[in-house]
Amino acid sequence: MPSPKVQFGLVSGPDKKIYVIGGGTETGNNASPFFKTVEIYDPNTDTWTIPGWSESIMPTERKELGAALGSNGRIYAIGGANGGYIDANEEATIVVDVDYTVDPVYIQVTKLNQTLNALTDTIDDMNAQMLELNSTIDNLHSKLDLMTVELLVAGIATMILIVVTIAVVYTTRAKKP
Repeated sequence: MPSPKVQFGLVSGPDKKIYVIGGGTETGNNASPFFKTVEIYDPNTDTWTIPGWSESIMPTERKELGAALGSNGRIYAIGGANGGYIDANEEATIVVDVDYTVDPVYIQVTKLNQTLNALTDTIDDMNAQMLELNSTIDNLHSKLDLMTVELLVAGIATMILIVVTIAVVYTTRAKKP
C-alpha cells in the first residue's frame, strides 16, 4: 500500500483491481487525519498505483466508510466519519479500458438482478392480492357472524313457540274433565 492507513473503504472495481478509498492513520471517528485519496492494487501484477485522474480524490475526506461498485461501473464512497458522521455519498468514475458489460460475471449478475427485480414485483403483487383476500375474508366473517346470530334468534324463537304450544296443549288437556 503506498501510504499506511486504517478504516478505509475497499471495493473490487470493474477492471478486477482493488480500490482503497479514504481512511486515516488513527482509529476513532474524531481522530484525524482523514484521507480523500484512492489507491489501486492490481493482484495480477502485485502493484499499487495512485491514479492521476481527478476522480481519484474524493471531495470529502473520510474514514470508516463503505464502498460499493454500482451496476453502472462506478465506485461509490458511502457515509463514514471525519470528526462527525457523514451522510454524503460520493461517486468516482473509474477510467479503465475494460468493457465490463461483456464480462460473463457481470452479465450473470445483471440477469440475476433483473430476475430479483421481477420476483420482487411478483411478491409485491401477491402481497396486494393477499390484502384483498384478507379484506374479503373479514367481510365473510362479518356476514357469517350475522348469519349465526340470525340463526340463533330463529332457533330461540322456534323453541319459544314449541314451549308455548306445549303449554297450551297441556293447559287445554288439564282443563278437560
